[in-house]
Amino acid sequence: MTRKVRFKNGVEVPALGMGTWNMGDDVSLRSDEIASLQAGLDAGLRVIDTADMKEVEQTSQGESCVANQVLYSLSHRGIEFDLLAEDHDRQVVTMAYSPLGQGGGMLKDNVLAKIAQKHSTSLGPAKPAQIALAWVLRQSSLIAIPKAGSKKHLLENIAAQEIRLTDDDLAALDKAFPPPKKKVPLEVI
Repeated sequence: MTRKVRFKNGVEVPALGMGTWNMGDDVSLRSDEIASLQAGLDAGLRVIDTADMKEVEQTSQGESCVANQVLYSLSHRGIEFDLLAEDHDRQVVTMAYSPLGQGGGMLKDNVLAKIAQKHSTSLGPAKPAQIALAWVLRQSSLIAIPKAGSKKHLLENIAAQEIRLTDDDLAALDKAFPPPKKKVPLEVI
């Protein structure tokens, strides 16, 4: 693990986590998913659940909340309008679930492929999924929890932390996946 995020209570965790949503739904994938989950745990990855931030703040324990898990990826950027800054101001770590999108559609975008051609990791040439993950992980107080149904995908996710996107890369991604220009409802899947 390379980068860590520090919660306001002083606890440090790896910036890369591992999503498990829908794991176990397909019996034919179960052994690969269990092996992937075990490999992730062995590598120090951790999974943390979420609650709606506004509801959490209204409780007597609201101040002790240290993380906000939300949908965030290149194709779901609504939280950039205000929530990311609000979390930062509250010293709450934002945790991105589904940072690679769902179903692989976003990862087929030509811009991601072109940017991937310019980068490499210790595993070899970068892949579009690694670029999308590096984009999410570029922010200092953000944790990403992509699902990895195989050990190969887990290792690729870990290697994505090695990628440093250039200003030109970020501009191209903003053009292909525009940030929000106004407040939008919080997206969920």
